[in-house]
Amino acid sequence: PEAIEVRAGDDGFMHKVKKDGSLESGYVYLDMVNATELFPAGSLEDIFNTTPNRFDLTSIGLQNYVEQIKQYLSVQTIGYDKLNQLRHTAYFKNAADVHKHMMRLAEFIGKKFEITLNALSDLEGLGIAEWTNPKGGYFVSLDVLPGTAKRVFDLMKGAGVTLTNVGATFPYGVDPEDKNLRIAPTYPSDEELKLACEILVLAVKIAALEKLSR
Repeated sequence: PEAIEVRAGDDGFMHKVKKDGSLESGYVYLDMVNATELFPAGSLEDIFNTTPNRFDLTSIGLQNYVEQIKQYLSVQTIGYDKLNQLRHTAYFKNAADVHKHMMRLAEFIGKKFEITLNALSDLEGLGIAEWTNPKGGYFVSLDVLPGTAKRVFDLMKGAGVTLTNVGATFPYGVDPEDKNLRIAPTYPSDEELKLACEILVLAVKIAALEKLSR
């Protein structure tokens, strides 16, 4: 089948090109292109040529095109939501409103950090763990004995508590020393958080004891 030639018009939108070189009036959207009009699956790069504001949908199947575009977009955007941005600007009229809301949020979250840090204080002086005392944000970074983070994670999971994956703060999710855990205390209720932190402290002690007893 023939390639579908598409070119940007003076209006800034993409249009199909007629045989006489003029542009059709209707706009071209991805879902308007029929897969039967396209060549078998090829490479995304086959679509584009060197002519500015012009590309040919050739040598590529629609589904393959969509999948490849999704791969590109996955590293080009963190998933902005224009409607959600509009909600925020409608709700927060000015910087003072934002500051007021953040102070209320700090009061709510601050209690959860207090619960977490109080529980971790049981590990002080043992030489088996260190942790941050954040003044903002949503996480506590906990370093346990090298080689025991995965064991702590497994012990917690066995007790019914799910932690952020080990290595979450490292490139490709790989912690070379297997020692860091990112604690996210904001989601559970206060009572659930207290119990989870008690289990965490026990898991850290058990994992350290196992390692030091080898």
